[in-house]
Amino acid sequence: MSEQRRPADNEDNAHFGEERRTADEPIESSDRGEEQHSSEDTTCENDEARRTIPDPTGDGASDDSAIDEEHEGPVAPEVGPGRLVETRRILSVRTQHESLALRACFKSQIQLGEKKSVRFDKLTVREYPIVIGDSPSTSRGVPLTLGWEYEPECHIDLDTYESTRVPGGECERRTKYELRVPSKQREEMLGNAGFSKKEMRDAVERLAADKQVVPAQLWKDEKN
Repeated sequence: MSEQRRPADNEDNAHFGEERRTADEPIESSDRGEEQHSSEDTTCENDEARRTIPDPTGDGASDDSAIDEEHEGPVAPEVGPGRLVETRRILSVRTQHESLALRACFKSQIQLGEKKSVRFDKLTVREYPIVIGDSPSTSRGVPLTLGWEYEPECHIDLDTYESTRVPGGECERRTKYELRVPSKQREEMLGNAGFSKKEMRDAVERLAADKQVVPAQLWKDEKN
């Protein structure tokens, strides 16, 4: 009986072994296919990572031809995504978008100084007396000028003062021609200030003598 079972056992074992091998073969081929597919995906991902560097601005654009001209330098080595490339000379970027992003960041870090302004509130006015002068620019009559002593200061609001300077105001602004004072008006102003006719004539004579001395002195200096 035992001899008859042995062939059966052997046949069963052989058949079972064939089934096991048959079942194992697709598994081995499947494992090999997955390994091959995984290696191909890894190679593609590495190649893609080496070829493309994502744009840090988020628009996904990467144009190597748009390198900023201001960041010229040696060719940068390949780096990981989203990183700057440090060269021997300067810190450069790969795209124009990165360059613009760096400029905007740099400008935002600049702290602007405090804006200062000037505001005028009041005016201090001094009134000086009119006295006999000695200006050689006077072509006719007695010259006049302002004295050194002045009346007590008075303060006035700036807006109030400017309101009197408008055309038709109490202190209307005058042109350069209107600032010229005729000889008769000068004599009248000096007379009202307390100066006599004799003092005015003496001032005119001194002015005429000074006008003759000055050209002679200038001619003498040029000759020497």
